[in-house]
Amino acid sequence: MQARIEGLEDHIRAVVREEVASALAGHSDPDPWLNSDEAASYLRIARSTLHDLVSEGRLPRAGGRKTKLVFRRSTLDAYLASRGRS
Repeated sequence: MQARIEGLEDHIRAVVREEVASALAGHSDPDPWLNSDEAASYLRIARSTLHDLVSEGRLPRAGGRKTKLVFRRSTLDAYLASRGRS
């Protein structure tokens, strides 16, 4: 027999989210993950150009699915350095 208390799961999720957010506050990641829009903005290029660079193998992505790419900022910095831009 499984007992269920209405709203308990949602309450636990909310408490966990708050605790995680609190624990992470003030801990900035020196090498954050950036999505396609953020990466394109960081590189000062169009999002379509970013996707072209990935498709051509000129810019490696750190992860993500084909439709949602993610990059480490250090990877983008290395790309800029190789292009003579910083």
